[in-house]
Parts: sequence; structure tokens; C-alpha cells
Amino acid sequence: MSIESQKNLLKLIEKSKKHLQEDETRKSESLRLFREWLNRHPYIKRCRNDDNFLLQFLRTRKYSISDAFNTFEKHFLLREKRPEWFDASPRKIERIKDLARVGFHYVLSDLERNGEATYVVNTERFNLEKYGPDDAFGSAYLTAGIGFESEITQHLGVFYVLDYSATDKNYFAMGTPKVLYDWATSLDAMPGKYKKIFVIGLSPIYYTILNIVKMALTDKMRNRLYFLKDPKDLSKHISPMILPKKFGGIKTESEMIENYLQRVDKFADKLRESNDYEIDVIGLTDFKQKKINNSFSSFRKLEVD
Repeated sequence: MSIESQKNLLKLIEKSKKHLQEDETRKSESLRLFREWLNRHPYIKRCRNDDNFLLQFLRTRKYSISDAFNTFEKHFLLREKRPEWFDASPRKIERIKDLARVGFHYVLSDLERNGEATYVVNTERFNLEKYGPDDAFGSAYLTAGIGFESEITQHLGVFYVLDYSATDKNYFAMGTPKVLYDWATSLDAMPGKYKKIFVIGLSPIYYTILNIVKMALTDKMRNRLYFLKDPKDLSKHISPMILPKKFGGIKTESEMIENYLQRVDKFADKLRESNDYEIDVIGLTDFKQKKINNSFSSFRKLEVD
């Protein structure tokens, strides 16, 4: 990265901090409150609580303590509901690295002009005879887990590219409506700023599946979906200087894939650390449902009043 690019990146991060009203005092106090809340939590017995992990939730929720707590609880309930998506065992990491080596998924080596990282999924490279849905979803969550360890990405967010332009029809058969719904709703239980999601070359015959996903998304996420016909159309939205040739850029995939594999190795222990937790699933589920019911009752009371 050039000196000029580094300076620009620092400016973008400072702009984000200003937007979040993040300074050392607010950050320290928020982290203190987060740990105090965790220490008193009746249903989260043990979990990762280092600064970087907690800041992922605080920054995602713009330092709204209550929203960060809510997302944190939903995040660990998701881990309990779909543990196969978060499996970071050496065997699973190696399978996901194999998928990256063939270009099923990877991260662009360079950041976009406003500092966003770009995650890429090429569905036509998914070997249906060798891999299953747990591998596909696992690769997505592993990539997200690694990406948001970065302070840059916590502040400046990501673009997600899903290329379906040459997808085997059986690829979609892997995901039942329930699994697809869980995936779509999981975005609200994950730390991270997903600024844009590009869906490329999706055939109209799969619009039923798309509608299931869209129903589960928040309004904010639905407004961040972009539908493109051809992979090269992506270069109209992301700088060609950082894109691989397939998407109308000038880069080669091999270097990007190698860089991504190095990041997987670097952060594998952190991913496993995130899986070292203990929660009372039934207690936490009931606790959250009661909060929802109480909120609904309060809303109904306001309507009556």
C-alpha cells in the first residue's frame, strides 16, 4: 500500500470514529460496561471477551450498548443453533482452505476506495460431489470471522459478491427453505457492516429462493442488495484496479487466494477461541422471548393509550 493510500485510510478511519463518536474515553467505558454486563449475565457463562471481539459488536451497533448486548446474545444463540457453520476445527479449516484454493471464495487483496474489504463467492466452483452446505456456509462465516478481526474492516465495512452466473442448478438444492431463512436472519446476529451485497447472474427460476431470503432480511439489508446480469458489470461498482479479470478488473485471482489462505492460517486460533464458550441455551432463549413479549405489550399499551 502506498504512503498516500495509507494516509487516506487513516482519514477514513478517523471519519468513522467521528461518526461513531468514538474516542478512548468512550471506548474504554463501553468496554467496561460490556464486561460488567457479561459478568452478571445469568445465561452466558463463559465466552471470548477481549477488546477486539467486543468492539466488533459495539462498532456494528454504533456504540448503542443495549443494541450491542442484544446482537451479542443473538450471536451466541446462532452459534448454538448452527454450530456446523462456525466449526473451526483443523479438519474443517482445511476443507474450507481447499474451497478457497479453487476460487470458491476469497477476499480481494486490496481495499475499495472508501476502505471496504470485498468478499467473493464463485458458486460454479463448488464441487457438489465433494462438499456440502455446511462447507458452503462455513466458508462464509469463517471469512466474516477473519475479516472483522481487523479494525479497518470494523470501521469501514465490506462488500459481498455472490456470483451465480454459471451455477449448477443442484447448488441451490443444498439449502432447504429453513436453512436459507436461518442464513438470511443470521446477518442481524453477526457483527460487521455489510455495505453492499452484489448478486450476479441469478436466473429467474431461482427467484422463489431469493424471495425467501429477502423476506428474512431487514429493510436496511434489502436496500443494500444489487442485482447484476454479468460478472463484468461489477467493475461499474467496484474499482477495476482491485478486481480480478473475471469481474472486469486487471488482477489475477491466484495472488488474492494465496493472501487469503495466509490470513486463514493467521487467525485460525482466534476462530477456535471464539468457539470456546458456555451458555444456557434454554434460559437465554426464554429470556429473549420474554423481552420481545414485554416490548410488544408496551407497544400495544401505547396504542391503547
